[in-house]
Amino acid sequence: MLCVLGIPAGVVYAGPAAPWNGTRPSKMGVDHAGNLWMWDKTRDEVVSVTPAGKRLQTALGGAPAAIDADREWGIATLGAGGATMSIRRWDGVSRVDVSLPDSAAGICWIGRDHVAVAPRFAPYRVGIWDLSTKRLEQRIGTVPVIDEHAPGARFARVTLMRYDFARHELLAMDAYYGDLTSYADDGKVLRRATVPHPKRASTDAWLAKLDADYKAQGQSFLPQMWSFPTMALTPDGTAWVAEASSPRDVSVAAIKRNGDVEHKTVATSCPSVRFGTWQNAFVFFRDPESSLPYCIEARRVK
Repeated sequence: MLCVLGIPAGVVYAGPAAPWNGTRPSKMGVDHAGNLWMWDKTRDEVVSVTPAGKRLQTALGGAPAAIDADREWGIATLGAGGATMSIRRWDGVSRVDVSLPDSAAGICWIGRDHVAVAPRFAPYRVGIWDLSTKRLEQRIGTVPVIDEHAPGARFARVTLMRYDFARHELLAMDAYYGDLTSYADDGKVLRRATVPHPKRASTDAWLAKLDADYKAQGQSFLPQMWSFPTMALTPDGTAWVAEASSPRDVSVAAIKRNGDVEHKTVATSCPSVRFGTWQNAFVFFRDPESSLPYCIEARRVK
């Protein structure tokens, strides 16, 4: 379903008035001015909606490896395999197209002329790109290099990112290990926190067996793994991820600005571990490629 026809307690938007009416987002976020953006993979389009409900949309022209959008600054994407970065305006005109020195899996707007790009194998967490010069301006966060050619199986690094424009902080979270680091604009670490995924032990065991098999074959295998498929940010600076879902609710973790982690359960008729936050609401949505029926629903943040 695309919208909720009844209005259960806690539902913020429903029926034809829902901001996503006619859209099946597979990714979403909020830009620097508070506008909601959604990428509809099935329709190959990106949609921006203002708090007043004014829509802006454009065809994307290809499935990106990662995306972030801003109603004023444009649409930032990584190409297939994370080898290229593109910035385009909403009228489709290309602004920047560059080949990346390191294969990447995440991109995030942090300013009119700056984006953060998260590499998959390189020994740094995030690279800051100056779009006016098309140059990698800064490397932030030291992490172990991942040898993509060594025999064995290991996860390529996937980093979820959100930029807190009110506080000038970049939040970067490992999508598998659940390690969150907040960086100041100069790269200084402001805080760290970890949310262990409840199924981490079983996934580690599966990877260990896979690693042994690939080493025996003398081959390398580097899949990407999202234990946490999305990270959302609320205006108070709290980062949110979903840990698990049941038929009636979603278990979420709130990572506070002081590093504390709180766990909550949110009742919803669209129990999905994919969600965004907008206008003081969780917006839960299902992957359009899932075998389950598509759904999307907003529930008020409490």
